[in-house]
Amino acid sequence: MHNVPLVGLILGVVVGYAGFLSLRAFFRAEPRKNFRTALVLLGCGAAVALFVFGEYRPSPTERYYGLPFFSFALLKKNGHWRDYLGPLTFPALIGNLFVGFVVPFIFAEAVRRFRRLP
Repeated sequence: MHNVPLVGLILGVVVGYAGFLSLRAFFRAEPRKNFRTALVLLGCGAAVALFVFGEYRPSPTERYYGLPFFSFALLKKNGHWRDYLGPLTFPALIGNLFVGFVVPFIFAEAVRRFRRLP
C-alpha cells in the first residue's frame, strides 16, 4: 500500500507526456472555437478535482494528498494531525494541476485519431 506514491509518480509522468503531445497536436489542428473552449473548461474542472480530491487513506492515522504526484502527508500522533511537507510539494501540486488539465485533451486526441482509422 505504501507504493502508491511511486505508482502515482510513474502514472503522472506518462499522462503528463501524453498530455503534452495531445495539447501540441490539438492546438495545431485548429478545431472549432466552441470545442476548444469546452475542452479548456473541462480541463480546468479536472485539474481542480485532482487538486481538491486527490487523497487516499491507507489507515485511520495516515492521509496522503496528491494525485497522481504525492504532495504531502498528514499523520496522526498523540491525537493531533501533523503535516509533512517536502521540497517537492509545490512542483507536485503544479504537476497535479497540469495532469488534470490535459486529461480531456488526451481523450479528444484519442477520439480524433480513432475516428480516422478505417
